[in-house]
Amino acid sequence: MHSLRLNVTDSFFPELMSLIKNYSSHITIIEETQKPDFVVGSVDEVRQRVKRAEKRGNFISHDTFWSDIENFTDSLK
Repeated sequence: MHSLRLNVTDSFFPELMSLIKNYSSHITIIEETQKPDFVVGSVDEVRQRVKRAEKRGNFISHDTFWSDIENFTDSLK
């Protein structure tokens, strides 16, 4: 048995799946999807999001972030 991993554009995906399903007796389909948790369209969008977060107070400082990460990783030891 062989495995094949493909990255396929959204526009071509339906055609590919249709073709693969014709050979379903010989193929096991394991669909792996990776959806980004955070998608940004532009640098301007990032700036706007940061400004909104700062206005709401919905952010932590760089130092606090890394301190929290360090504390968490230390707790895993």
